[in-house]
Amino acid sequence: MRVNPVDHRAFLDIVNKTPPAFNPVEVQARVEEAYGCDVAAVLSHSDEMMTLASTGVFALRYPDHPLTTSYQAIAAQLMG
Repeated sequence: MRVNPVDHRAFLDIVNKTPPAFNPVEVQARVEEAYGCDVAAVLSHSDEMMTLASTGVFALRYPDHPLTTSYQAIAAQLMG
């Protein structure tokens, strides 16, 4: 994680609702370059997430979904 030069806190960016046609590696590189921060994950748009509409916990409803895997990776980065 990079440290914010202003207040010296570590932070990660998460790019959300990226169109599936976008290459996540390229999106990550562009965001890191543009904003000078580390990207924890590039999350693609998910129709399953949209249709769940806050009626349940996504990771419990879809434990094998790629978004759930991404959430687990983000949590692991935050936990250090």
